[in-house]
Amino acid sequence: MGYNWRSAHYFASRGDLGIQKFKTMPILILHGDIDAANPVPLNQPAAISADIAATNIFVAPNGVAPPSSEPCISGPVGAALPSALTAPNASCPISFKAMNTGDPCVNGATPPAFLGLCKVVLLPLAPPPGQPQQLHYMVVFHNMNHVNGGYAIKETFNRFAEQNFMRQPGCDGLQFDCASD
Repeated sequence: MGYNWRSAHYFASRGDLGIQKFKTMPILILHGDIDAANPVPLNQPAAISADIAATNIFVAPNGVAPPSSEPCISGPVGAALPSALTAPNASCPISFKAMNTGDPCVNGATPPAFLGLCKVVLLPLAPPPGQPQQLHYMVVFHNMNHVNGGYAIKETFNRFAEQNFMRQPGCDGLQFDCASD
């Protein structure tokens, strides 16, 4: 699903994010924390993450704090947006679970030309005792922008697909493994 700062509220205003299909469908949002020159700043997937009650994960070296708030739209989810609204008009809190804090692929003071093949973020996470399995996740990689994240997200996406859909990415979906294709 493509997204922009309005789309989560657009879908929610029509009840689409509350339908059973979204509640039971595994959803993984992969993003970076660098907004400069990024056509999709972090606040856009953060809005969708909040609307689908995703678990937010931040992959960064020790000592790098995840964002604690993101620009957002004021008012209740699904409320009609004022026609004059051209950008987010509020700041909303966001919380993250830190994972893979020792991963060297996200180290460095400036974004690398290519993030290395990062450690896999093992999803789904084990649920707390007595709680159902979480199906919705947003993973944010430190030092990742719009152009350098391919290697960083590859294995996390692949594992998520294998664990949730019992298929390897790149297969036609008819076989349990690509070797049988």
